Amino acid sequence: MKLIGIYNAEGGLTGELSYVWKKMLGGNHCELCDITHSLVFPKKKWTELVDKLHINIQVIHLNERASALKSLTNGKTPCIVLSCEGSYEIIIDTTDLKNCKGEVSRLENLLFKKLPKPSA
Repeated sequence: MKLIGIYNAEGGLTGELSYVWKKMLGGNHCELCDITHSLVFPKKKWTELVDKLHINIQVIHLNERASALKSLTNGKTPCIVLSCEGSYEIIIDTTDLKNCKGEVSRLENLLFKKLPKPSA
């Protein structure tokens, strides 16, 4: 089981620069980026959360999605997907991320509510 966060932005140097430029001009926006990063660098609280979670979490860009993920998430990014035994499920959608208001602690609370509980 792992989590895959999908940014609403393209990866690579050109994609990153384009996103930052558009964000500064009030255009492009990604609620997951707001949670995980200050303008360019990862937030310390985000890094701490990733270390604290007992589940692998990966964040990727639009152009880094595998075809199955692309089919599931097209037009639904940013989001967080649960990957388990070859299947994918969006467990945190754009609205959920928007309601986090850029705060890692809100996402942490949401993750603990949405993640499957370990079986005894």
